[in-house]
Amino acid sequence: MMVKKAIKKGFITKRLCAHGLKAYRNACTACYHKRYRDTLFVWLQTKLYLRSTKLVKPSNQMLPHPSGFTLLETLVAFTILALSLSVLLVLFSDLLDHSGRAAEESAATALAAATLDRLGTELPLADGIQSGDSERYHWQLAIRPYGTDEDQANHPVAAHSITVVVDWHGGGRHNSITLNTIRLGPPAS
Repeated sequence: MMVKKAIKKGFITKRLCAHGLKAYRNACTACYHKRYRDTLFVWLQTKLYLRSTKLVKPSNQMLPHPSGFTLLETLVAFTILALSLSVLLVLFSDLLDHSGRAAEESAATALAAATLDRLGTELPLADGIQSGDSERYHWQLAIRPYGTDEDQANHPVAAHSITVVVDWHGGGRHNSITLNTIRLGPPAS
């Protein structure tokens, strides 16, 4: 019975016995028993080998760690990267815009302070309005008497209210800085 199964499975072929006397099925008794024993041994070895090499689904604990990323993981990572970069680009553009505005305001404030410093030396400290341009900035200096006429008449020096306005166009809009101060000077004539 075992030999028939082995023949069907292809482990035993029909051939002459070792003495060359008879076909395998009708072999002499000595050859038949020897071949049967050898064939059965080969058949069992082959069965055990096939059993040991069968792919058995291992449990989750025995799965090897994958060495790469799946397509879905890669797509999710690129999506997160794209969203993060778009937010960062908006933040950086706002940062550059604010930095540019701060530089313009700093230059305008420095011009207004320099105009106040020039007052009394290069610019006369007299009531009225004076104006000028410096690069892309336009400045206007307004000097008015401070206090009432009675206060002005009672003191040998007069107080003047000074306002400096610096205007410029930047970032698609009109910007201005105003500085106010009070200075003592000659009385208004």
